[in-house]
Amino acid sequence: MSAMVDDRAFRERLMLIFWREAGGHLTVLQHFAELSPPIALATRQDAFEAAFRAVHSLRGAARAVSEGDVEMLCLGIETSLSRGLHGEQEWLAAVHDDVRAAIGKLASACAALRPGGRDG
Repeated sequence: MSAMVDDRAFRERLMLIFWREAGGHLTVLQHFAELSPPIALATRQDAFEAAFRAVHSLRGAARAVSEGDVEMLCLGIETSLSRGLHGEQEWLAAVHDDVRAAIGKLASACAALRPGGRDG
């Protein structure tokens, strides 16, 4: 029984760390989502790189706490940002709107993981 309590306490600590880190990453992503296309070339590189780093870090953190849904949302955003960053995809308003919507879903999924937010 002690091992189950220890495992649960460890998971709770991991989730608290995840939540604290997620907040900073989500702030960066939400700032990116607020940009209006077309994004000026001077702003584009920095904005895309910051958002890419944030979502990549958040994806790794989600993997570390076995939150596959969050990890998959991050992967989709990361893929779109990578294509835009490397010029593989023209960054149109529709693409930005899709990424903005995905960031909104990601924020909601992370909010549900907040200690006390999902399992009490």
